[in-house]
Amino acid sequence: MLNSVLPLSLVIYSIGAGFTGSYLVFFLFIPYLNLLIHAMNEKQHKLLILLCLLVGSVFQTFLKAPAAFTYVGWFMVLYLIASFIRLYPKKYFENRKVWGYAAILTLLTSWLSIMVAAFRYQTNRNPAFYYFVSDSNKILAVLTAVSAFLFFKNLKLKYNPVINTVAASTFGVLLIHANSDTMRQWLWKDTLKNAVVFHSYSFIVHAIISVVSVYAICTVIDIIRIQIIERPLFKWIDKWLSKRANHPAN
Repeated sequence: MLNSVLPLSLVIYSIGAGFTGSYLVFFLFIPYLNLLIHAMNEKQHKLLILLCLLVGSVFQTFLKAPAAFTYVGWFMVLYLIASFIRLYPKKYFENRKVWGYAAILTLLTSWLSIMVAAFRYQTNRNPAFYYFVSDSNKILAVLTAVSAFLFFKNLKLKYNPVINTVAASTFGVLLIHANSDTMRQWLWKDTLKNAVVFHSYSFIVHAIISVVSVYAICTVIDIIRIQIIERPLFKWIDKWLSKRANHPAN
């Protein structure tokens, strides 16, 4: 009983504050979001997205307004944006070159905003280096994400089992290496000593090797989990559900 209650309580108490709990709960809203999306016409869908971005992104970025949405609500806004792109295809959505340049431009602008903020810190000591990209609802983060999404959406890639295998473990990588302050402390500060290496000449090499290594190791761990735990468990569940369907209780 405790084993089932504990994970549920962790999800409940992280709703709105943590990514994992909010992400899992967000999936429960998808059927109802789909009903809303299909009940709207294109103009209503577009106006709803603009309203959500104004209230949830523009005000927070330029007026420093308090957050209008929790992570669950913001995931719903992103779902509305993605669904609009899928339901109402436009010619400009398909221009890979334009969105590639847009992704590069917004990324460079994000870097520039950090550099300008760091320069201002030298005069007013305001440590807001990452203000314009500090959260997923900040305007530069939104523009970069949408631009990159449309660029990769238009890449005509053939089926690649390696890419699919690695992609299937992306969420697992997040849960393994960044789902608790204890893990972040042990990995990035105690083991890799990022804060210390940052002031050395080798910090760029250290950063690249650290990120690639952590991602690769966590991917291997998650692939092992899928093979040993997830697939056998799901097969057992499928068999159990099949038996229940063939022999319903009277």
